[in-house]
Amino acid sequence: MAKLEIIMRLVSKRNINHILLELKQYVTEVDVDFMRKSVSAIGRYAVKLERVVEHCIGIPLELVMTKINYVIQKSVIIIKDIFATTPT
Repeated sequence: MAKLEIIMRLVSKRNINHILLELKQYVTEVDVDFMRKSVSAIGRYAVKLERVVEHCIGIPLELVMTKINYVIQKSVIIIKDIFATTPT
């Protein structure tokens, strides 16, 4: 969890694409709580950094295709939150 917290603090417009790719990889982790926090972080970045909204929404949409129940559940929640909080 410490690594995820550090990554979340270091995010910037310059490195967001690399961080999003890393967070996407964390979904395959065995630790369900870690996976959920990773997907939640993707949603927070979509709201925080408007220029990456489209990329951020694409990741949870891809994750729905994994057909893993807990991944689908968290991804749908994040998609809903992104749509609810972004004007575009």
